[in-house]
Amino acid sequence: MSLNFQIPATIDALRALSKDPYRLGQASGELLGMIPGMVNRHLSHDVHDPGLHKNMKPISKSIDTADLAQAVEAALTQLRTQDGVTTAFPHDSEVDRKQRKPRRKYVVLYTSQIEKVFQTRVAQLLKNMVDWTGKDNIDFNKGFDEGYTGLVVWNKYPTHNVALKAGEEKWGVWLRKACEQLERETSGHH
Repeated sequence: MSLNFQIPATIDALRALSKDPYRLGQASGELLGMIPGMVNRHLSHDVHDPGLHKNMKPISKSIDTADLAQAVEAALTQLRTQDGVTTAFPHDSEVDRKQRKPRRKYVVLYTSQIEKVFQTRVAQLLKNMVDWTGKDNIDFNKGFDEGYTGLVVWNKYPTHNVALKAGEEKWGVWLRKACEQLERETSGHH
């Protein structure tokens, strides 16, 4: 069963930023970074809880997140129902370490699945619309890093766009490796 994950308003909002690679990267990183928190909040509620959607929408500096929150909620409801994990998990503070394990398992599993489909949607958008130079890709990557981690961490960023080059790898992991490689090359250590 394929994951139902439609984010047309989010894609339109990102497309509107295409003339500013840094801001587009920043918004993409910010949105990707919100997914683990949304997954965690969703697992704190029963799938059929009518108040669930009120707790899903994170605040973004870059773009409206209502569309993304709705898509994440729908995907999580689908995944949890499919896996038979429809009741709320207790908060970590309410249970001992051993009882936290199932929640962590599903947080990791669902976060990974939703991040992957989000990355695929954004990569498709970029592949179809962007004709950027190496500097534009550097700006996108730098913006992504700031949006995702909250900081511009590296001195040098790759000229290849993380969204288009990472493939199946998590963007944050790919970017860190690429930046580390650039740092080693720059410092003369191979």
